[in-house]
Amino acid sequence: NQYSLFKYAFTPSAVHCIGKIAAERKAVIEAAGLPFHGDPMGTIHKIHHLDEHPEFRAFYEYMDGPYALDHRYLHEDCGCGGAFALSVARRLGMEMPVLEAFLGVAGAINDRDYIHGGRTLENLGFAAEMTLPEIIAAL
Repeated sequence: NQYSLFKYAFTPSAVHCIGKIAAERKAVIEAAGLPFHGDPMGTIHKIHHLDEHPEFRAFYEYMDGPYALDHRYLHEDCGCGGAFALSVARRLGMEMPVLEAFLGVAGAINDRDYIHGGRTLENLGFAAEMTLPEIIAAL
């Protein structure tokens, strides 16, 4: 049997942590005045209830991997999405303690600084003194 993220990764404790990070992300998006989308909990629920959502069976049955933690899934999720979300939260004066903890652990595992070296507002060229409304206007 090959490892499948969709079969084996969504344990109750992992799903609980994903839910906490999703809630942190939702709070930041709403504080930024942006529309919320992309809640992972809906997808996880569908994967856990394949009898009601057969359209997700292909993910569960045929997609394998990843086979290591030093993998693009982790690098992209942490270095792009996670680092960016955390930098926006900080710009808004908010905290994302669960996400920050996971980024720190993932960074330790892969010897990378996802928090400071990832795709942050600062690394994208938005100076620390710029407010989020100024950044949005500049885009």
